[in-house]
Amino acid sequence: MTRWCIITCEYPPIPGGVSDHTQIIVRAFAEAGDVVDVWCPPAPETEPVEDGDAIDGAAQTVELRVPLPNVSVHVLSSHFGIGAMRELRGMLRALPADTRVLVQWVPTAFGWRMMNVPFALLLFSRPGRTLDLYVHEAGWETSSRETVRRALVGVVHRAMTWLAARSARRVYVSIPAWEQRLSFAGIPALPREHTVTWVPIPSNFPVIAEATRVTAIRRELLRGTRRRWIVGHFGTFGRYHTGLLPYVVSRILDEGGDRVMMLVGRGGKALRDSLIEARPDLVGRVVATGELSPEEASAHLAACDLLVQPYDDGVSTRRSSLMAGIALGCPTITNRGPCTEDVWAAEHAVHLTDSPAPHALAGAVTKLLADDAMRARLGVAAARLHAERFALAHGVALLRAGAT
Repeated sequence: MTRWCIITCEYPPIPGGVSDHTQIIVRAFAEAGDVVDVWCPPAPETEPVEDGDAIDGAAQTVELRVPLPNVSVHVLSSHFGIGAMRELRGMLRALPADTRVLVQWVPTAFGWRMMNVPFALLLFSRPGRTLDLYVHEAGWETSSRETVRRALVGVVHRAMTWLAARSARRVYVSIPAWEQRLSFAGIPALPREHTVTWVPIPSNFPVIAEATRVTAIRRELLRGTRRRWIVGHFGTFGRYHTGLLPYVVSRILDEGGDRVMMLVGRGGKALRDSLIEARPDLVGRVVATGELSPEEASAHLAACDLLVQPYDDGVSTRRSSLMAGIALGCPTITNRGPCTEDVWAAEHAVHLTDSPAPHALAGAVTKLLADDAMRARLGVAAARLHAERFALAHGVALLRAGAT
């Protein structure tokens, strides 16, 4: 049995990828017999989580409260403000020496206008503690392509990540590209003898969809029309996708009248409404599901003939929206980028375009819809890759192995 103290920037009912990941590893640790204390900020306009309760939920899903044995959730007094950090400092001092402290690291997510240097210094001031750092994101880019403000904030993020990693005995990264960011001003955060472990983000949803529900969804969308194909996108519909997807969806639908586009996830309805306002001729050909339960989300993704998942920095194993689809064996079109790992091309698990440009993505959709065999091969390769390399059990084993 291992005793864990997990410090996270978000936890259900706060939605988000880190929230989902924290909840599923907490559940896995508890099911393995470990004792887990979670320390998290309060959810806006929600009641605090009672100690001993965990919340079963995921990004884009309806939140459910499910008690877990051996799990206590401690809600901080603020979003990592002065008082909250005082609470964390006292808690860390009082922990038994054999407790493993795991920090879910996203430098933009700890408040203070995305620059909570005091929190990074708090971690840095705990030498000797068995601190584990899981780097979900390393911070904004610092290249000359960014605005001056973003570049300066990126420098602060780099310093924060350096401080946090410098305090850690073990560092885990969601993508290998983050390992290159574990330095500041040419000074590496980790001694040479330290290794960085790649722990991909798994799917947070059921990997098997109920067949009757999948059939019903397809029948509902295609019945009474001349349409044959359902093309889907799954995500949170943030700023990047809100700017790009209207052009992608329009191009995909304009290239074939036998298609319908399904937007799965929180925020999709607003995107659909704005798209229909600009293109009234697409009414009835763009549908949005809104928030769904995990089972319903899996069923809607499995009902799609193709998924289109563009990303600004390219496909990578930190994208839980992508993992949900490939775990189900959904043929998926996505794009290369600076964070893309070699495994995607090597395993032929997704169809890669060189850019997220609308014409490139729409052209790939037309190509794959005309090739049943290629779609089938992509689906089989995707499900196999997730099961063999990315499934939750593999990541949990890597995290728990650090206790030995």
